Amino acid sequence: AYIDEDVGQHRPHRRPCMRCGLLLPVSPTIAPSLEFSENFEVGPPTRARALAEIARSEAPDLILLGKQGVGTDETQTGPMLAELLGLPHVSAVGKFELTGDGFVAHREVEGAVEVHEGRLPAVLSIDKGINEPRYASVKGIMQAKKKTIDVHPVEASTDSPAVVWESLELPPPRPDGRTIEGDPAEQAAELVRILRDEEKVI
Repeated sequence: AYIDEDVGQHRPHRRPCMRCGLLLPVSPTIAPSLEFSENFEVGPPTRARALAEIARSEAPDLILLGKQGVGTDETQTGPMLAELLGLPHVSAVGKFELTGDGFVAHREVEGAVEVHEGRLPAVLSIDKGINEPRYASVKGIMQAKKKTIDVHPVEASTDSPAVVWESLELPPPRPDGRTIEGDPAEQAAELVRILRDEEKVI
């Protein structure tokens, strides 16, 4: 099944994006729907609980998610979902293979590649570039328009959100740079004085 991971009040303007998933050879397509107040921020815990409820009813052998959200870069939904379901999880997967009732996942770390083996069912958070995107055919686009999107109400609690955004603002502007005159010895001495007496960092 293809599940739209943008958990929230089901919004009609997202349906064209969701129908991109219908171009894949999967069925059905599910849109989690969660009722909440206007100022409620759907964070990774709420998203994971909503997806876990659907996963329990669908009982998939393999759950694939993106590595991270492009807006907040939290990289938490996958691990939280796996924890709620009691399933093995590997994040930032750049390559994986299915081996009967198990999997082998490769993830890049600094200067090396980790290889993880596990049993299905499992949750994998996939890094970008794992496959080449394909262009949809006109026939596929027309067929996707006729398929049904199953809006699935979920019961994840929104009374006490685990993540609350207090504010969002730009960082303060950086001050202009300064030029220190003199020979190297004088420049070094002046730099030490600035760091010690003015910036108070040493």
